[in-house]
Amino acid sequence: MSEPQGAATYGVCMATLGPGATNLATLRPTPRPGPFLIRPAEVHRVERCVDEAIATGGRLTAGGHRIGDTLFEPSVVVDPPAGAKVSREEIFGPVVCLYGYDDVDVAIAQANDLPYAFQAAVFTERLSMANHCVQALAGSTILVNDHTAFRVDWMPFAGLRQSGLGTGGIGYSMADMTQRKMAVWKWPRDLTGSGNPEAALSGPPHEGSAGPLASVLSTFPKRSTARSVQRSGVDPYRRKQMIRVTKHDGNLVELTVQGTLEHEDYEKAIPEIESATEEGNMRMLVLLRDFSGWEPKALLDDLKFDVRHRNDFRRVAIVGEKKLEEWATKLSRPLFSGEMKYFDDEARAREWVRA
Repeated sequence: MSEPQGAATYGVCMATLGPGATNLATLRPTPRPGPFLIRPAEVHRVERCVDEAIATGGRLTAGGHRIGDTLFEPSVVVDPPAGAKVSREEIFGPVVCLYGYDDVDVAIAQANDLPYAFQAAVFTERLSMANHCVQALAGSTILVNDHTAFRVDWMPFAGLRQSGLGTGGIGYSMADMTQRKMAVWKWPRDLTGSGNPEAALSGPPHEGSAGPLASVLSTFPKRSTARSVQRSGVDPYRRKQMIRVTKHDGNLVELTVQGTLEHEDYEKAIPEIESATEEGNMRMLVLLRDFSGWEPKALLDDLKFDVRHRNDFRRVAIVGEKKLEEWATKLSRPLFSGEMKYFDDEARAREWVRA
């Protein structure tokens, strides 16, 4: 969607799209034929949609014909009726439609009057127009001055209405595949008889017997994502610092990482790391101590940090469990412009990262 600038813009679009589609159509059965559809029935379906649009008032400025059993010419249809299939359904074929309008809100209303709502692109030089379109269009993603094929893996990727259910993307997909566990405990009285509710956490009420709460805690696996909700205000899963940040001389930042990382861990650690990397041209040493991975939102935090600081680190050395280390390195390496290596020996890692 481009902002209205009179008949000149409309004419330029028509003059450009038609010859462009015709040039694509010259790829008829040659060493590189195309564009292909999956089977002959799909070619017939696309042809019927184009024929209907022309029969009901649309103008064909390029293409519109079959050129093989599974080939259809790249086609441009100008101003097809709003009720035509090419205007209301996804064609899944080499067909593009061009609509003229004088009022941007009329264009937005036509775009929103569909059973589908996926992505939209707006091209404008005015910030106010861009903001208006972003607010008014019903798509799940609105791109300004770029086409809808733009994508970064950590972006949410979702369809609204009949365009789909749920949200794709690294963090969102991991969250959909994660099942959480919750425990709710109510303490009506002091279970230990000591007068101190917290004593249930610190030891057994009498020699040779585990306390009631200690017995309950032992039923949870070591890496469970369970959270406790108690009315006593005592949190048996009170988290210790999972990311410890240490700044050394020579522009070296050392991170000691343990356990399963959560969003809250990054909220605490990232300001410390960014404060330590203000000088630029930094080096980072990551020590993984019993590291067991990320929760989905924490993984997204990690990837965002990598992208934001991709040019700030000359070298990154990772030390820890080899298989997990390799996986983490492969995930982060494309996001850093500097060198990244993993080691099974901390001394070698320190020597390399300082070199």
